[in-house]
Amino acid sequence: MELKNLLENQIVLLKDFLPVGVMALGLVVLLMSELTALKTRYPNAFAWIFIVFFSVGPLFVEPLSVLEAKGSFNILLSLSALVFGLQNWSLTDKSRQNSEYYALVGSIFIGAYVLLNTSHFLVAIIGLELMSIPAYLLTCWNTKKSSYEAGLKYFIYGGFSTAVLLYGVSWWYGATGFLELGSIEVLVVALNQSSTPFVLMTAGCIVIGLAYKIAAFPMHFWSPDAYQEAPTPVVGLFAVVPKIAGFVFLEKLTLVLMGTTHWQSVQKIYLLLAVLSLLLGNLAALKQNKAKRMMAYSSIAHTGFMLFPLLHASESNLSYFHFYLVLYAFMNMALFLFLDYYERKFDVSSLVDFKGLGSKSVFMGVLLLILLISLTGLPPTGGFIAKLLIFTGMYEGLVQSGDLIFLFILILAGINTVIALFYYLKIPYFMFMKKEAVVKKINPKSFLVVNFLGFILVFLITVSFFMPTWLMGIINNVNFVQ
Repeated sequence: MELKNLLENQIVLLKDFLPVGVMALGLVVLLMSELTALKTRYPNAFAWIFIVFFSVGPLFVEPLSVLEAKGSFNILLSLSALVFGLQNWSLTDKSRQNSEYYALVGSIFIGAYVLLNTSHFLVAIIGLELMSIPAYLLTCWNTKKSSYEAGLKYFIYGGFSTAVLLYGVSWWYGATGFLELGSIEVLVVALNQSSTPFVLMTAGCIVIGLAYKIAAFPMHFWSPDAYQEAPTPVVGLFAVVPKIAGFVFLEKLTLVLMGTTHWQSVQKIYLLLAVLSLLLGNLAALKQNKAKRMMAYSSIAHTGFMLFPLLHASESNLSYFHFYLVLYAFMNMALFLFLDYYERKFDVSSLVDFKGLGSKSVFMGVLLLILLISLTGLPPTGGFIAKLLIFTGMYEGLVQSGDLIFLFILILAGINTVIALFYYLKIPYFMFMKKEAVVKKINPKSFLVVNFLGFILVFLITVSFFMPTWLMGIINNVNFVQ
């Protein structure tokens, strides 16, 4: 009987780590393939190896802990890997057709999966570092002086945020005796026995440490340079994968903190980060003339929006938060597909380079227009529904708590949505209202894939406006927290 129980436990443990094992095997296969003639015979083989292991690996969904983000977010991770692999498979750029490039990206996916599916602080830190270290190297991938500077800045901020996070975790362990977020009731009792300044300092250090991965103020300074200098498909990953994983873990932390008597004090940290991220992101984006740099500040502003539901983390607000996070992922995956398309086909880097491209590539121009409208939060797109749900959640918080801070958030979020309209529509303005563009001759088969992927993602975003219940239904059927 004991042997049977032991075997059952081992099987369960094996299932728990099966997705990580599949993706780790993918890394081994990628690196070993470099030693063979595979690269010479099949230049795009590494992209297919990446797709097979990293788009399938996260689908072996078995929770690593009691608190989990299983189902839709793991599927989202798999979809991100599929989009990245297909986006890169037909590239002729030799610097991106080698095993090291895909292995570094694969490490980011392993780290994201670990962070998504754990509630243990030390395992989460391992996941963060598995995402961060390859990201530093990928930022320097273009081997330019500016790329090295961006990578160094990313590394410095990453090291500092990890140190702050570890400091906060050590205080957390001292107060509770646990590194696991699973036992919410036990943790709440332990934290309630601590003083408010102590809990405020502890939570502040942990939240600031996580703010680095979600690109929230004040740990956002790395993102504009990293977005500008890293290869565009990699920037798409920076915008989506670490942010999803970081937000899911932050949600788990929030569910513990909101049950304590110190929540009103800790809530002010979230509020400060959300407001400053939203304001700084939108106002700084207005002044940018580089497309990727502008989108970096846009990402910071979206972080501010996504922090608002965590101020009043009711069941309905968390559903709105998950909906926004999924739509955000779709929008940014599509956005950087299009930016990569225009960068490679038309040599676009600044906003003025989009002049006249609406007539040169009508189909992609219309898709990009719909996408930018969605990022602004206007109908008829899923982005409008996502922002409307956030507004609804804040109104519910105002009605239920009577706290005027939610009224302030509603007004501020509305003003910032108008501000976002001015910089998002700069690209369509140059594309359709200005003339003159120079077309580069590029292998057309790569753009067939980009067109298809872009259309599918924009279609899903548009359908989410007319039928938001399909996506909300999927999200609500997922047990994010057990």
